[in-house]
Order: sequence, then C-alpha cells, then structure tokens
Amino acid sequence: MWHRADLGITLNGADVSAWADQHTSGFDWAQATASKQPLYNATDAGFNGHASITFDGVDEVLRGADHTGLTVADGFFILRANADPPAGSVCHMHVGSGSTPFYSFTDSNVYESWGQTARPSTGNPTVDLTTLLCYRIISEAAAYTTEINGAQHYTLGSNTVGWKSAAATTLGGNDAGSVFFAGRWAEYLVYDHALSAGDLTTIEAYLTARYGILFA
Repeated sequence: MWHRADLGITLNGADVSAWADQHTSGFDWAQATASKQPLYNATDAGFNGHASITFDGVDEVLRGADHTGLTVADGFFILRANADPPAGSVCHMHVGSGSTPFYSFTDSNVYESWGQTARPSTGNPTVDLTTLLCYRIISEAAAYTTEINGAQHYTLGSNTVGWKSAAATTLGGNDAGSVFFAGRWAEYLVYDHALSAGDLTTIEAYLTARYGILFA
C-alpha cells in the first residue's frame, strides 16, 4: 500500500475524510466523523514543502486500511511528532494486534506493535522524533526490526506477525480511541516482503530526493 499526502486525498472543508491507497490493493484510510478528521496541509515547510496531514493528539484518527493478509511487511513512514517525549503517551498508529504502541511514551521510549502480537519497548531513539524522519519497520516470522533514517534502532530475532482487523486498524491513534498522535504524517508506504538491498537503495533515494532525508 502507498499513501502520500498529495495524492488520493478527499477533503471535507480543510480536513481529511479519506486517504486513498495509490497501489492497486485499494486499502484506504477514512474517517466519517467530521470532528475526528485530521487537518490537511497542502504545503508544509516541515516536509520540504510537500503536503502533510496534521493529527491534533486529542481525537483525530483515520481508520480501515486492511493489513491482515500480510505475513511479511516492510513499512516506511514519513512523520514527525510535536513533542519528544510528549507530556502524555501518544500512539502514531495501531495496526498490529499487540497492545497500544507508544511513539513515544513519557519515559522517552518507543513501544512498538506494528505487525506483531506483542509490544516490546524498543528503547529511547537517539534521533529527536520531532524532526522529519523515515521510521521503518520490518515484521516477519524470523525477526522484527525498526530503523530511523536507515540506522537500526531495535531488532529482535523472533516475532509473531499479527494485525488488527481492518475495522480496528487506525492511523493517528489507537483502536480504542483513548490515545492519539500529536504530529504530522506525509507518507505511509508498505511492502508485502522485506526489500532487497537494491530496492532499498531505490526507496531511500526517492525519499532523499523528495524530503531531503539523509540515510545512514
């Protein structure tokens, strides 16, 4: 699936009611309740002038992109949080079947459950999460790895891949509607396999050219 903030956006005034998948899979994010729709930014200096979507950290969340068919997933997420650490815990997305992930928690650690049934603490990133960055997760049966701007942040040599149902999958908060993300998203890119070294080079070159992100 591929969601980019300048493509496939349905607006309700200044807010986003749907964010369409640009891949043929058609796994779209949507929010029918107007008060819970995030704000659209046609241009955002914080993302090299490209479009972004702002989540207010109070109740705004998108729902519904179906990840349940993935047995392996390699995801790239272009985002920036409003505060690191936040005054309260924030959830960037609740896609995996583990407990609510925190990006980050008040102890400055990231607790991740995207594409897995558990929710390990992945530690305190060396990178400030309020900066523009590429957060990558590779979820497969043999391993679970997270990277920030191409540098490994966390890895585990085993993993049980697991996903929320499509109805419970959320971007910008958890599925229970109790913890929300305060920050902005520009892109959400997911593959159904771990990328080869050559494909990874291509993706990183694209993200560098578009957003100016420098990879390790």
